[in-house]
Amino acid sequence: MITLVLGGRRSGKSDIAQEVVGSGPVTYLATLVADTPVTEARVARHRSVRPASWRVVEEPREIAAVLRATEGTVLVEDLTGWVGNDVEGADFESLAFALGSRAGDTVLVSEDVSAVRGRLPAAEERYYDRLGELNQIVSRMAQRVLYVVAARAVEVPRWHPEGSGIVPLDARPGYGLPSA
Repeated sequence: MITLVLGGRRSGKSDIAQEVVGSGPVTYLATLVADTPVTEARVARHRSVRPASWRVVEEPREIAAVLRATEGTVLVEDLTGWVGNDVEGADFESLAFALGSRAGDTVLVSEDVSAVRGRLPAAEERYYDRLGELNQIVSRMAQRVLYVVAARAVEVPRWHPEGSGIVPLDARPGYGLPSA
């Protein structure tokens, strides 16, 4: 099962994702590069709250390869950092194929970009566009999407356009999603 946990910055999405994976064996796939005091503090906080029994893999770029090589439950923390590590080079197609071919559960955390307001510098605009695109791809593949606000999660239902005449994006030819 693929679960996407979305929310704004500091919404509690990481805590919710940890609750979703439970207490069993988990591989924690960390993508954030701790290269500033702020990111170092964030990594330290995540280390302090995750179970010591979890296997941790720190991989800022090649997460599709880690997903393909890892059995069991994986918690990806997070897509926001992964895209930020290489905005143009983040390979969405490889990630989609890795997710679609996994036998184990995968929980992915990502920041919701829909709350970003106003004009942004070009580099930030591109980053948010790419992250939004990735969130849509993963959401279409996910069996479950949770949206987190103030440490509370709501399940986002899948939209069913039957009878609307509208063809969902993931059903359009050439969209680039792996076939089932």
